[in-house]
Amino acid sequence: MELATRGEVRVQQLKAHVLEVMQDLPDCGPEGTGAGVAAIEQHAGLALLSDKQDHGFCRAILQALNHEGKIIEVGPRWKRRYRLL
Repeated sequence: MELATRGEVRVQQLKAHVLEVMQDLPDCGPEGTGAGVAAIEQHAGLALLSDKQDHGFCRAILQALNHEGKIIEVGPRWKRRYRLL
């Protein structure tokens, strides 16, 4: 398998993993208040070691899922939360 194809497969697997994690978090349910990036990241085991943890990796996955219409963003921009549709 070509490297780019393997990367695409892994991205799809990560998105599926995050969706599965969100289904397990009560706040992420369709009627929930949503969960923040840090909470989703922690439950998904996706925290990357960094001196300055900005949750960018998990945030990018969540933004892709939002763009695909699988989740929605709720709350003000500075305190963005995510939940399932």
